[in-house]
Amino acid sequence: STEPDSKGQAKRVVPAAANTTMSSYKNNNASNRDALFGGSSKKGARKPSAGKAASYKAKNASNRDALFGSAPAADAKAKKAPSKPRPAPADPFASLEKDPVPANTSRGYVTKQTKPKISVSSTVKLAKIKEAEKFRDQATKAMQKGVFTRPDPLSAGSYYSRAADLYGQAGENRLERLHRIASADCQRGIGSYGLAALQYMKAAELSHLSDETPDRKRKEGHKLYMDAAVAFQNCQMDSKAATAQLEAAKALTWGDDSTLLGKDALAAMELAVEAYVPDVLNAFRRHRQTGISKYADPSNPDAEPTQDVLMLAKDHIVNQPYAHEALQELANLLIHYGEYPSALYTTGAASYLMQNDGVYTISLSRSFIVETILQLAMGDPVAAEKTFLDRHVQSTNYLHSRECKLGEELIRAIQNRNDEELEEARSPHGSNKSSMTHLTANVRTLVQRLRVSGAARRTEGGVMTRKDGKSVVPVARSDTAKKQPVAKLGLDDDSSSDEEDLVVVPKASAPKAAPRQARKAVPAAKKQDDDSDEGELLDTDKMEKEMDDLMAGLDDLGDLGSDDGDEGLGEFDDDDDIDLR
Repeated sequence: STEPDSKGQAKRVVPAAANTTMSSYKNNNASNRDALFGGSSKKGARKPSAGKAASYKAKNASNRDALFGSAPAADAKAKKAPSKPRPAPADPFASLEKDPVPANTSRGYVTKQTKPKISVSSTVKLAKIKEAEKFRDQATKAMQKGVFTRPDPLSAGSYYSRAADLYGQAGENRLERLHRIASADCQRGIGSYGLAALQYMKAAELSHLSDETPDRKRKEGHKLYMDAAVAFQNCQMDSKAATAQLEAAKALTWGDDSTLLGKDALAAMELAVEAYVPDVLNAFRRHRQTGISKYADPSNPDAEPTQDVLMLAKDHIVNQPYAHEALQELANLLIHYGEYPSALYTTGAASYLMQNDGVYTISLSRSFIVETILQLAMGDPVAAEKTFLDRHVQSTNYLHSRECKLGEELIRAIQNRNDEELEEARSPHGSNKSSMTHLTANVRTLVQRLRVSGAARRTEGGVMTRKDGKSVVPVARSDTAKKQPVAKLGLDDDSSSDEEDLVVVPKASAPKAAPRQARKAVPAAKKQDDDSDEGELLDTDKMEKEMDDLMAGLDDLGDLGSDDGDEGLGEFDDDDDIDLR
């Protein structure tokens, strides 16, 4: 219906029933919205009472707990303890010392650590062993040959590997090692050389930690590492093959505390060095003591290599990062055993790897100074100076290094035969202190053993230790001294008595030929060094007895072995007192 308003216009009149229906609809709509999405934040919207809100929250919490489980409710009355500020340390670097140092991820500086033994309870150990036996039975079954089946090395290798892992968790070293070898053999049979090499490497590491005898560990470790090297070569991984071959050479020294290196170990080490750098590229290849390079002509090993051979050799260089550090560690080991020529051969290979990169580094300077020290230790200062001038100082960066100063002073002191200059050059508190500090312990010890004449002593006092633990002294070979003492030797070829030959002639009328003839009968007159390459090792007791006989014979001779009024050689206690100049 309509009714006129104050201006006389018609106005629509809404009945009261319609207003009631509209308000009811709005209320229902608002309540539904609040039930689904919560209370409205608009102005004028009705807010639920405190009782209804608490009831709604309680129902919501109960529904959530029924679906997802009860969450630990915090106590409303419990008060959180106030946080206290951390007191500042008195020393600003005290906190840095307490924090653990993060492990260096660089491959070249990570030290190898022995695998710790895992201690497990007897119950867990039995469960692991039982599970491993199941995998072993499955592997055995997979390798059986039937009427309609044939061996499956692929499945068997996987089962053996799982069994080895479980045996390792149980702490069974021997069983784990055997199953890894079986897995590697299966993988190699199907041509999976990469997995086979990894299994061989793990088995070799377990062999080093085993309780076997040292001799068995050395043989087994060497064989496993060599099998890994062959597997790496088959999958064209020359760098890993060279690393495995080097580890195989080191395995021959496991458990050996002597200062003498066996011939087999030395040959294996030099063969591993050639795996890194072929001999035709090594400047010190002539110092190799065992074997012949596979790049050389067998009929003429000393011939200069052709261009084709050089190109082939460069294709087989190990370009792995930090490969030179493995060779430097091997050179340090060879210095420890007194094998200076082989150490120089190894250091030359390490220097070539760094020079081949085309970037000069501090490591190259330290490798150059080690070459100089080794050549001086071998008693060849002329070759050391030639190498220094022709190879080392051709690099401008080496001329500005501290190692260049140390090498030059050592060469000059030994060439001038000046003991004072030598002591000043190698003094740990002198001007070359920093250069000496950055050398390894074995190289520093070798520098202290350098002499102005002759080669460096291999050990202090010239006394070495054999594998059987006996002390031995290096002595020059003398066919006459081996058979009998000087007192029993004749000075000529006749069979007459020695007393007739040993006639002392007065110095005034003594002919020059008489001392020369008499000197032939005195083996001590042979000037020798303690580390002569022709030296041999004799037992200490036997040596002392022979020395007593020699001294007795020299006492009878008197000054027979002297020239120009000098004292006889029999009065010297050590051959170091002889001036070789």
